[in-house]
Amino acid sequence: MSKRGRFAKVSPEVIHLGGQHTVTGSCHLLQINGLNILVDCGLAQGTDAVYPMEKWPVPPDELDFVFLTHAHIDHIGRLPELIENGFHGEIITTHPTKALLGPMLRDAMGFSEKTDDQAARLSRVIDEQSWGFEYDHKFDLKNGVRFTLGPAGHILGSCFIRFVSDDPPWSVVFSGDLGAKDTPILPDPSIPEPCDLLILESTYGDRLHEKRKDRVRRLGKVLISAISDGGKVFIPAFALGRTQELIYEIDRLLSDPDFQLQFPALNSQSAIQNPKSSLPVFVDSPLGLEITEIYSSLAK
Repeated sequence: MSKRGRFAKVSPEVIHLGGQHTVTGSCHLLQINGLNILVDCGLAQGTDAVYPMEKWPVPPDELDFVFLTHAHIDHIGRLPELIENGFHGEIITTHPTKALLGPMLRDAMGFSEKTDDQAARLSRVIDEQSWGFEYDHKFDLKNGVRFTLGPAGHILGSCFIRFVSDDPPWSVVFSGDLGAKDTPILPDPSIPEPCDLLILESTYGDRLHEKRKDRVRRLGKVLISAISDGGKVFIPAFALGRTQELIYEIDRLLSDPDFQLQFPALNSQSAIQNPKSSLPVFVDSPLGLEITEIYSSLAK
């Protein structure tokens, strides 16, 4: 794709710097009322192309704000690079996403060539420059621009972002990654107010997901099969989001009366009800455990 083909220009103006025709590397530049606002700064993964920062139409040191829709690496992973290239503005997101930035970025930088001291310094700078905001409140930003963060239902702290300008009268919504209703642990995604431009993620736009209860029942059948065979079940899962959902769903299978009737063998084997049972549950991921603690602390 040519450089020109990467850009979608509207008035005020939105320029796509990543996440266009790809799944990862989400990054969008909003230029409005004299402000340069970056929405997400994600790491491209797999075969997805990276758009070098030195080719951006606005260099990092001229950006005023960075807004983050959530804490997955394909939406935040280039923040250390952004800081190293001179960004000194404010990073705005929800309170839970701010809490998740540290562990997620430390883990990502552990796979880079950065030393421990460099990673610690960058983590500290990002923490100092980032601010958490509540859902569903309208906040004044600068130069007559306001913003609202709304629940997106994807992972803890995920949000869509709505920017509004009165002069000129104009609004845009960046959806971020969207989740479904009735997702465990999370509030349902809400519907934003009308807007002039919608930047919408569509990773799963061409398929229908199975109902959550059907998915939990399928998991129960797998566990029953493993118990009857004397086997083990290994479930690969992202440390942020999927791991916590799985812990919740396994707990439901072992403690929810409806599922206890459907899977009595699981109830009799429950490590939660009976520590000496033959169904122990392990999370073999330091990052997953740290994030689960953050989930738990924020729930309190």
